[in-house]
Amino acid sequence: MLAALEFLYHIIVNKEISNNVDLGMDDLLKTLAKKARKLSEHALRAKDKIMKYSSRIWREDLTILIHGYSSTIFSLLKNAREMGFKVNVFVTEARPLNEGEMMKEKLDAIHIPTSLILDASVGSIMPKIDYVFLGAEAVVENGGIINKIGSLTIALCAKSHKKRVYVFTESLKFIKKYPLNQKDISTLIPKMESHENLMADYTPPEYITSLITDLGISPPSVVANELIQFF
Repeated sequence: MLAALEFLYHIIVNKEISNNVDLGMDDLLKTLAKKARKLSEHALRAKDKIMKYSSRIWREDLTILIHGYSSTIFSLLKNAREMGFKVNVFVTEARPLNEGEMMKEKLDAIHIPTSLILDASVGSIMPKIDYVFLGAEAVVENGGIINKIGSLTIALCAKSHKKRVYVFTESLKFIKKYPLNQKDISTLIPKMESHENLMADYTPPEYITSLITDLGISPPSVVANELIQFF
């Protein structure tokens, strides 16, 4: 699967090439380098702002379910720990890459109680949790997200148990795409080698409580159009 930034840059490079068809190669490379610097600077500022806005949702003794590894969510939980909040975490294995093992190791190292669970056990764990935290590979035009495979299943389960689903992501990951169903994701995300399974899925906005970005906390329906203007 393309890493989040690789996925993002792939889209941006294609857009810049399409918008600058009359430029020579040297000028095009300069344009791309300038865009890359702008995005890198934006990404560095974004995480600090996400930490700031996220402080509004914390309360004592929360139990959180997370899906595999997300650097933004790790930073968020680390920040909560440093602020003195007691947090308990369930993390899915997130097969086939087993990213949950890395997340557990990193959370164990900063003394956040963390249990690694099977992807298939989300339904049995859901009654025990307060919030679901998800990252995003990308946020599409209607406020839904593309994220690692299994995110949709978790969001559906959370909805049935009336649990809040928060998505933490930088605004630079918003893209002008509008998938209508899971089949459309195949045009954006590559499949596993020698498998029919996609490495990511699409979670519609109705299964997301709020998007927490460097621009604040908003429901997907409100924030999408504003953030798309970044591009």
